[in-house]
Amino acid sequence: MTIQELKRDIVRLNKSYIKLRNSSRYFDELPDIEKELKRLYHANDNFEGLAAKHILILWRINLVLRVISLHSFGINVNIEKL
Repeated sequence: MTIQELKRDIVRLNKSYIKLRNSSRYFDELPDIEKELKRLYHANDNFEGLAAKHILILWRINLVLRVISLHSFGINVNIEKL
């Protein structure tokens, strides 16, 4: 997966999560959102090449859903390369 594809998929995840938040099918489709968040996080867990906007989208969704434990979210980030 290229960085551009990852960024595109993160934005799509955000849009689908916002739509789902206001939907009556929230709990039915929540496992799909969680699965997609895990896939995108593990595709590039060191956040290399991602803008702050995309990192914040992942962070905010994860804060609500707690898919990835907070103490390990972003643990592989190399500060010197950002």
